[in-house]
Parts: sequence; C-alpha cells; structure tokens
Amino acid sequence: MSPRVMPENRIPDIVRAAIRVFSHKGYRLTQMDEIAEEAEVSKATLYYYFKSKAHLFQYVLETGMPDGGGLLPPPETVASLSEKTLLALLKKRLKANSRLESVQDCLEAQPGRIDVGKELAAIVEELWDITERNRVQIVILEKSLLEFPELGELYDKYARRRVLNQLEEYATLRIKQGAIRPLHSVAATARFMMEALAWFGYKQLMGKRRLFSKSEALPDLVSILVQGLKA
Repeated sequence: MSPRVMPENRIPDIVRAAIRVFSHKGYRLTQMDEIAEEAEVSKATLYYYFKSKAHLFQYVLETGMPDGGGLLPPPETVASLSEKTLLALLKKRLKANSRLESVQDCLEAQPGRIDVGKELAAIVEELWDITERNRVQIVILEKSLLEFPELGELYDKYARRRVLNQLEEYATLRIKQGAIRPLHSVAATARFMMEALAWFGYKQLMGKRRLFSKSEALPDLVSILVQGLKA
C-alpha cells in the first residue's frame, strides 16, 4: 500500500478565509463551500483539517488571526463537532477569559490605599488589551449574534454582562467610599467605559488602517475618565 500523502499545510489560509467569511456573514449563514473558495482550496482539503463548520468556527475562536509567520497549531482530531458542543466550549472559554483581574485587585485593596487614578489606568489598559487581543473573535461573535441567538445569549451573559457587572461593582464601592463622585447612572458609566474601549480595541481595526495606537489614545482616555469620575 502506498504511504498516505500529506497535503501542504493550508491551515493559515483556511483560517484567514474563515475569518473573512464569518466576519461578513456570521456563523449560521456561512457555508463551508464559501470558505473553501475564499481560501482557494478544495472541499476535500478543507474537510481534511476541519470536519464541520462548528469545528472550524471553534478553532478560529481559539486561535484568532495567524501571525506574520502563519504558524498555527494543528486542529484537534474530532469526528465532528455539534453546535451544542460548540456552545459548551464557548461558554467555558468565555468564563475563563472574561474577567478583569485589575478590577478584582481594586475590590480587594485596603481602603487606606485607594488611588482612583492608578486604578482606572489599570482597568482601562486591561480592557484595551483584552479587546485588542481578542478582536477577531469579538468581530465574528458580534456578527453571529442575530442569526444564532443561543450564541448571543452566551456572549452577552459570560462576556459583556460579566465585564459590566465588574465595572459597576467597582464604581459602586468607590462611590460609597467617597473616592468616586456620585453618578447619575453607574450602569451607563460602565457601559460608556466598555464601549469606548471596544472601539479603540477592535472596531477601529475593521477599516483599512489603524487610526489610533494604544500609546497615543490611552493616556488621554484615562485622563478623561479620572477627571470625570474622581471625587
């Protein structure tokens, strides 16, 4: 029997193509044929690496965009992957990664050692880093929410809502301690912080060029928040 001939590693090409198609159409409206065509590979090659659309979607959520070298780990060998399993894996990933360590540190700080300026700087920087690091995943999840409501519920509960709850808890505590001035709406302020960082962290990268770097935008963004919130 002739030895099995391994195809050229096309994983980076497939992942880039999948990101483009998922970002444009969302999960449910995307067809594997479209990804194969976009990647310029045969369906046989696509299914050699990824046994189902859910398998490929889950892999993209785990790895994001290939770096300049194009090196990516091989996908796990699975017979297939159902949407139910995909949602379970996504829930696990979101619960593990959608938590602001900087906020937790602030909540555990002794009252006599509170520095709202430093705290807000740390929180904003972590929010920036999280959204920028996961920008590909966020874009394709956001695009998939309307036609995949089960995914939308998970994303809202274990990602957006979890971060908002942390920000609201932090602001509420510091208001009680007199470190942050009273606010008309803690919830609205938390939403403002998250949405501002979402734009800088990933939404501005959806165009043809990056508009503001972290070093350019972050200092003024922190200054605006500190001046507006500090008691």
